[in-house]
Order: sequence, then structure tokens, then C-alpha cells
Amino acid sequence: MHVVDSNYWDYEPLKNPVAITKQKWPEGTKPLVSVCCVTYNHVNFISDMINGILNQETIFPVEIIVYDDASDDGNRQIIEKYAEQNKDLIIPILQSQNQYSLGEKVLKTPLSLSKGRFIALCDGDDYWIDEKKLLKQVSFMESYDVDLCGHPAIIKSTSNDQIKGYTGYRPTQVTKFQALDLINNNGNMLPISSIVMSNRAKISIINNMPPVEFHTGIQLLCAAFSGLIILPDPMMIYRIDVPGSTTELLLGSLNKKANTAARRIESFKALLSLYGKCEKKSLKKLILKQANIVEYQGNIVAMLPIFRAIFNGEYILTSIYIIIKILSINIILITRKIINKKN
Repeated sequence: MHVVDSNYWDYEPLKNPVAITKQKWPEGTKPLVSVCCVTYNHVNFISDMINGILNQETIFPVEIIVYDDASDDGNRQIIEKYAEQNKDLIIPILQSQNQYSLGEKVLKTPLSLSKGRFIALCDGDDYWIDEKKLLKQVSFMESYDVDLCGHPAIIKSTSNDQIKGYTGYRPTQVTKFQALDLINNNGNMLPISSIVMSNRAKISIINNMPPVEFHTGIQLLCAAFSGLIILPDPMMIYRIDVPGSTTELLLGSLNKKANTAARRIESFKALLSLYGKCEKKSLKKLILKQANIVEYQGNIVAMLPIFRAIFNGEYILTSIYIIIKILSINIILITRKIINKKN
């Protein structure tokens, strides 16, 4: 599905930030920011997510698109209640059949429906804790003229409600990075629910998903245009130990982890055409790093999907070179592990 870009967002900014629930805009005003949320069976978390968005204070119009993938735990009913109370803000998309299980890329639907010049993401089990989050990110994106912005997150365990540290890259100040920096950080510097992207980047995601997917693919696609900026403050909570979470579905066992890595490799390969020589070289290294024997506890059988993805479409001589590179990478990794154990 290809989406046509629109460069028309006509509104008069407010003089001071106002809670989005109290804003009044003329009929037909396009939102400057669309918040796209994907949720499934998050009945214990969805209120925190929606409240974190509704608490945002901005000088621009916002829309909230909440996509529920056929939850059966009461999640849908909570979304319907919030949508009824905030008809001018919340657009619910309520599936009757689980689309993820049918192989659909569920994020594409809310992205395709979004109208904003900027698109923010938030998963149903995460939530925002800074009411100026959107205002800050949009302001810096306009100042730096980039297509991707994010920030670190506070990790919180659902099992005991304790803070477990931070996730995401943490600069000491607002910093612009190039796509190469992102690739050298394994294609992952931003928690998914911290991301704000441009409409241009959104269109690229829709048109390239699949094979490009996962939060790594999203970041690498968005950063290909003009790099990214990262704010230092953690403005969201990232929950762990969530039953049935995407992390559990994709990484819950060695086999799941290997299949996810194989799809990630396909994603990285598809991205190669977007980058220059230097970025391509680093991205190829990142592809080979997916074949980490130590990470898979030496289980070569479990890693077969990874090897198939790496060698798919390669010539014999290239494959021999790849084998040598994989072996050298793993010798280094194993040596480091042995040294660390001794220390």
C-alpha cells in the first residue's frame, strides 16, 4: 500500500501549552501529531497508556489512534469507554479477529490512518510520564530538521512494580546522531514508545513493511533520511515481565529468538539499498552479528533460520567469505566470554 504525502497542516498555534483534552480547534483542523498505539490484552495497563497521552500539554492539535487486535480480557471495553469520553481525540480501531496471528503487520493500519505531520508511537503496556513529551520532541525535530526523535525509558517490572534501570541510549544533552551511529548501536537506540517520526518516514515504513519490520527496522528506515536526535530525559515507562508481550512472543525461546533474528536479517538486507558505502559496510557487519553462537548457547540447530537468512541469495564465493567472517566474530565473542569468566 502506497501513501501520498501531504504538506498541508493549517492551524494557529496556541500561545501557551494546554492539555489536549481542553483544546478546541476549528472543525476540519488536521492534527499536527498523530499518536499511534497498538494493544492486545493489556487490560491491566491500557489506562496508564491512554492517560499518559491525554495528559499531554501542547500548542498544536493531536489525534490518538488506538488499535486493539481483538483482545479478550476487557481491554477493548476500556478503550471504548475512553473513546466515548474523548470523541474529538481518540479514534478506536477494534478488530474482531486477531490480525497478528494471521501474519498482518498490525502497526500499518494505524499508521495508514494517521493524518499528522508527526507520528508518535506508544505500545499498550508502556506509558508516558512527561506531559511535555510531545511538545519537546516536535520542537527539537523542527529545530534540527530530522525525521526521527526519541529518548530513554525507565524500566519497570510488572511482577513487583520495581524500577529496574533504564533502556535506550542516554546522552547527556539533546544530541543529533547519524544513521551510521544507529547502525553501530545494533540499529537500536530508542525504546519503541519513545519514537516520534515525520510523515515522510511514516510513508517509507508503510511502503517497506514487510520485509522491514521490528523497532530496529523502523529506526533504521526513519534515520536513513536525516539521522535522528535523542533527548536525555526518560519520559516514559517501559514495562517488562508482561505476559504475552511482543518481547515474549518474539524472544521467549531459542527457536523464537532465532526466527526473529532471521526476519531481522531480511529486514536489514532490504535496508541496504537506502544507505551509502560506509553505512552498508556497517549494516553487513550487523547482519553477521545476528549469528552469535554464544547467545544461542552453541545450539546450531536452533540457529538454522539465521544461517538460511544470511546465505539466501548470496553467491558461493560470497558465502565462503561470510562463513569465515562469522567464525572470526564468534571466536572473538567466545574468547571474551572466557576472559570475563576468569575475571
